[in-house]
Amino acid sequence: PDAETLPQRSQRALRLASENLFSKFFLCILCVLCGEFFCCTRVGLERYYKEPMPRIKFPYFVLQLAISLVLFGFLVTQIDVTSFFRALLKIKIGYLLIGLVLFPLGQLVSVIKWRYLARPLGIHQDFKPMVGLYFIGTFFNFVLPTSIGGDITRSLYLTPEAGKTRISFLSVLIERGSGVVSHLILASIVMLTPFGASLPKLLRYGFPAISLLALIFLGLLPLILGKTRTRLREIVCQDLIVFWKKPWIGIVAILYSMLFHTVLVMIHVCVTRALSLSIPLPFHFITVSLASLASLLPSFNGIGFRDAVYIYLLSFMGISPAQSLLFSMCWFLTMCVSGFIGCIVYLMKGLKPRAPLMQEVSHGKG
Repeated sequence: PDAETLPQRSQRALRLASENLFSKFFLCILCVLCGEFFCCTRVGLERYYKEPMPRIKFPYFVLQLAISLVLFGFLVTQIDVTSFFRALLKIKIGYLLIGLVLFPLGQLVSVIKWRYLARPLGIHQDFKPMVGLYFIGTFFNFVLPTSIGGDITRSLYLTPEAGKTRISFLSVLIERGSGVVSHLILASIVMLTPFGASLPKLLRYGFPAISLLALIFLGLLPLILGKTRTRLREIVCQDLIVFWKKPWIGIVAILYSMLFHTVLVMIHVCVTRALSLSIPLPFHFITVSLASLASLLPSFNGIGFRDAVYIYLLSFMGISPAQSLLFSMCWFLTMCVSGFIGCIVYLMKGLKPRAPLMQEVSHGKG
């Protein structure tokens, strides 16, 4: 019916396909991409900013996809295809399977950190539902055009109470931000050790210097924004000021992030063993950090930029472009396969939005 909202159509389509698991799986992805997710996301952002948000235009997604395809295609032309397939045939699958087990364990660490950061904001949720929501968000990060689409999902469905979308959004933002800070610190430290000696001096010393300035700026942010009249001032000086008044909260969160990134490094070690490569373990802290930061650039899930970073950095370890590209693809495949745990959780439990959110959507505000 014409009066039926997008989320209602999505749920009805899933119910009709419930007899067939595979149909339910693909319809789930289709509904998320075309209806329920973007509709609810728009409502959440309008609640947060308290004003109508501009509609997401399809050409921007096309631009992201085009950037990834062009950049990835260019990288493929720069490698020896024969060497690529030769290395592909020699992969030791057992090490990749170990990586598939480690990635969900790392995500559990991130859930603990997210729950820890949400409490100072007044959000007290049990661990179990936050685990399911985090895995679902990770799944959405992989099936949606950007690598942060699932974060918006987490912010919308974190709290059952109405009126807390803003705080939920900020809890996810802080959780993500602590990860970025951890990337900056870990990569900078390793670059300044002998393990970073092979890097160009501009990168080896420039990145830590920029990271230090960024951390200083972050620490002084309330003072810098205190006399302004921007939205950012309200967010930092009111909603998030607890993290500046009690800095140990942020320090503990960064330590959680470092533990999670250490798990990612161990997965990189597994990929290294699977491809029979020789890369020092500390050097992976550099590749993990810079590749993760590069994936935030405008692209389809970081494809292209992330691969370019791996090819560039691993070249200083004597790894050929073909092997580096295969390394990047194995890492991304490990994340994707592990991320589909969230798809299973979504198919089994789904997302249950609070009533006020669905009422806003049904009245046409989404």
